[in-house]
Amino acid sequence: IKEGLDSSLTTPIHYVWNASYGRSLPGGMHVQATYTGRKARDLFAYADVAQWNNIVDPLSGVDWYTAGTMLYNLRRANTPVASVAAIPFFENLFPALGVRYGMSATQAAYRFFAREFVNNNPALGSLGGWDWQDWTWVQNRRYERDGIVPKMFGHAQYDALHAYGSYAKSDYHAFSLTLRQRLGNTLTFDINYTLSKSMDDASGDGRGNGGLILNPLLPDINYKYSNFDAKHLVNANFIFQLPVGKGKTFFGDMNAWTDALVGGWQLAGIYRYNSGFPYGGPSEYPRWATNWQFTSDGVLTRPVKFDVDRNTGQAFADPTYAFQSYRASAPGEIGTLNNFRALGNQTLDLTLSKYFTMPWSEDHKLQFKWDVFNVTNNQPLAISSSFGRYEIPIDPDLSTPGPNWGVIFNTTQGTPRRMQFGLRYEF
Repeated sequence: IKEGLDSSLTTPIHYVWNASYGRSLPGGMHVQATYTGRKARDLFAYADVAQWNNIVDPLSGVDWYTAGTMLYNLRRANTPVASVAAIPFFENLFPALGVRYGMSATQAAYRFFAREFVNNNPALGSLGGWDWQDWTWVQNRRYERDGIVPKMFGHAQYDALHAYGSYAKSDYHAFSLTLRQRLGNTLTFDINYTLSKSMDDASGDGRGNGGLILNPLLPDINYKYSNFDAKHLVNANFIFQLPVGKGKTFFGDMNAWTDALVGGWQLAGIYRYNSGFPYGGPSEYPRWATNWQFTSDGVLTRPVKFDVDRNTGQAFADPTYAFQSYRASAPGEIGTLNNFRALGNQTLDLTLSKYFTMPWSEDHKLQFKWDVFNVTNNQPLAISSSFGRYEIPIDPDLSTPGPNWGVIFNTTQGTPRRMQFGLRYEF
């Protein structure tokens, strides 16, 4: 399992366009609406250049992904090995399979995945059958030795060779609305709302932490909501100067000693909100349907809703229903990606401050500050799944989950409420 650089690595290309409209409103306010679009191509990402080939039978025109999926559907139907009809892909490309096991090549190819095969081999059942019922393992260890030519699926020099190259793409569209008050004597504020959608096929950060294109042979199936896509974003800030004190609206004629105590108070704040980030289906560990190093996710077969229990961290109202709503990925599949949304987060920070102008000199001032971070002490749950809590077996519809399956919200976002105080004398 190695990594390297693709020799065709090139500079990413970005196209950005936007349009905005703004106008002034009474009272010194300004409103602006903006649309922003971004299309990026040749982005940096990892892809396994040693990915097992999706070979095509030249006689029938059927590829491995199609033929393998046919075997997978036979398994899901619990079809006996003896009842399996010939599939030209296996008969044409792997005729020696049938000779080795005394049956048709298709039946021999299927027997590794047939439920009866594991059930009739207790030693395999004790291992969970995964080493036999794993698509890439069987490709390499079973099919390859009986093909009409050697190493049709790939060369065994590498289990995985991840090259960093210009493989990825992304698209971003956003509408933002801004309301500003910059001319107020007492209150100034800035409120921003963004409705956006970010899609990509590998959510990397462009600094060497490239995302992974799990199936580079079918790049379009990797296209999904970005891992960092936040549909709704709100941020706002304000400064409110208490209109009391010398030269202010109220009690503007007070003397210097009184103003030193009463005047100069100010409250400032920053508010931030983002909706939840995307999250996908459970992993199929320890099976590798498409890539021999990275597992595919499960494929969702019916609608399931995230319904987080804040007391237990359970992601689903009915864990058994959710567990049985997935199936294992067939050859070439990578699972249902980023179809759920985790919990959003919001934070309010406030600062109360006051300048004391010293009565003996306007050049001498004392500043007091009280900062409160996360005023409401908001700490929504965050996803931090661990082994076994979000994984499915090869036949989840025929089993039930363990007691902790789906308990993946077991950490928190952000930090608890914090405060700090400051005192500064200026002269």
